[in-house]
Amino acid sequence: MDIQLQVKNTIDKRFLNDNNTLEIISSENYMKVLKSNQNKIIEIDRDYVQKFVKIGGYLKSTQKNIFNIYERILNDDFNSNFIDLSELIRDGELMNPLVAIKYIKDHTGWKLKESKELIFNNLISIGINGGVDLGGEKNYEPILQDLNQHIISYQSLVLSSFKMIKSLDEDDMITFYEMYELFDKLGIFDTQWQKSMLEKLGDLTSTLEDVSTSLKSLNSTIESGLNDLIEEISFVGYEISSGFDTISIDIRNR
Repeated sequence: MDIQLQVKNTIDKRFLNDNNTLEIISSENYMKVLKSNQNKIIEIDRDYVQKFVKIGGYLKSTQKNIFNIYERILNDDFNSNFIDLSELIRDGELMNPLVAIKYIKDHTGWKLKESKELIFNNLISIGINGGVDLGGEKNYEPILQDLNQHIISYQSLVLSSFKMIKSLDEDDMITFYEMYELFDKLGIFDTQWQKSMLEKLGDLTSTLEDVSTSLKSLNSTIESGLNDLIEEISFVGYEISSGFDTISIDIRNR
């Protein structure tokens, strides 16, 4: 299937214009709000400023990775269509074909019959090479689904970061610490963990499988952390009721 068509069929239409151009909330919104409220934050506790800056760095890097992954998909810039099954191989033999079949099905979106035929038709080469090359046209829909969820999670975090600043400004410390615990749980204040995860997603030499696995892991962590705190998101023209300026969006052309 044509990549543009895969994008159109998979990415939420609220994130795309008619040209399949990606449009998401800009992380710069957060930094503008932070700068305009930093004096108030310093009055309460200057150490909070560093925490807020780390959130800003995380949001900026996440936004950059979203655009980079999207552009790599549009440009068909994933060099390998190779599925690594090395963890299922012992002494050059695939130990559990049924697990391998399910793995192929879950990571490609293929039907069970197609996945089964691929495994059993390539048992010897899988044992030798440690995996299987899908060949042919790449199916980007599974990773596009992961990317779509990642955009939703990212925008929820942007708006949650606004709520964190607003609650501190209004001396609503209960809400502030709810937001603080959310970002802490995500490891955003742990610079080394954050750097490692973001570098994995931003690595332009990573395979399709590597990026998909990292996105799934990160999405699961964020969704678990958000729970009841997730914000209802609107997009172009969204305006925060607290009086913040209208949220701008970042647009990335192909």
